[in-house]
Amino acid sequence: SALGKFFAFMLINVFLISLLAGSVIGIWNQIEQIAQNSGYLLNLLAAKIPPQVNFFINYIATVAVLRQLMNLLRPVDLLLYIWASKTSHPRSRHARHRLRSPPELDFADVMATDLLVFAITITYSSISALILIFGLLYFA
Repeated sequence: SALGKFFAFMLINVFLISLLAGSVIGIWNQIEQIAQNSGYLLNLLAAKIPPQVNFFINYIATVAVLRQLMNLLRPVDLLLYIWASKTSHPRSRHARHRLRSPPELDFADVMATDLLVFAITITYSSISALILIFGLLYFA
């Protein structure tokens, strides 16, 4: 299904890649110690992952504010309505209704984003309880 594929894509690209990128940047100067002792890598990653909670708090806060703002303003739909009403004058009742009807909900996009924010919130809630406030702001 589209929802499952899009959620897997977002989970890998947003959550895991940014998590690993932040950890690798933090441990790049200790690469020699990792090459000598492979068990040291897990301990180092365990120490570098929790400080990344600030990035995910900012991510959830930004997504929450922008999502609500875009849902209220719907700038693309407004511009398309203005353009369509100026360039074409619908004569039939069906054409006028189609011009004024709200857009369809992209269920896969909305639910995949909701699931990603939920997964990030649950994952980091044991490290920093502050992320729960922003998770609540997103779902409110």
